[in-house]
Amino acid sequence: MSVSLFTCSVVVRLKYLYIRPIANAAFVKLPIFDAKRNNSTRLNIVKQKRSTYPRMYKTTIVLTDGSTVSVRLANPRKIIKMPLDVLKLSETERKNVWLSRTKKVEKLDDDEVEDNFDPLKYLSK
Repeated sequence: MSVSLFTCSVVVRLKYLYIRPIANAAFVKLPIFDAKRNNSTRLNIVKQKRSTYPRMYKTTIVLTDGSTVSVRLANPRKIIKMPLDVLKLSETERKNVWLSRTKKVEKLDDDEVEDNFDPLKYLSK
């Protein structure tokens, strides 16, 4: 079936190419791979119609079960750790998480420093 592309209307839907050769005729269903292609080097060069071109950074997301997923985000981050659902944890796990999140206070040693500084020694006579 030869159809002039200048006299028919073309509608592309999913897997098939629907062609209507004349205005009031029914659509003829052809598979897409039967569509005419001149050669493998034929292409269209188009410009992206965006005002900004975002750079996507590789990021690793660590899920609560320990599995990891690699995604691309607009802001640079190396790793994102998803929060734990504390209500689903056992009592001992919940206590361990709570203890790991509390602020640890460092105890300072109160060692006595000997003060044997004599300011009169540096006075000029």
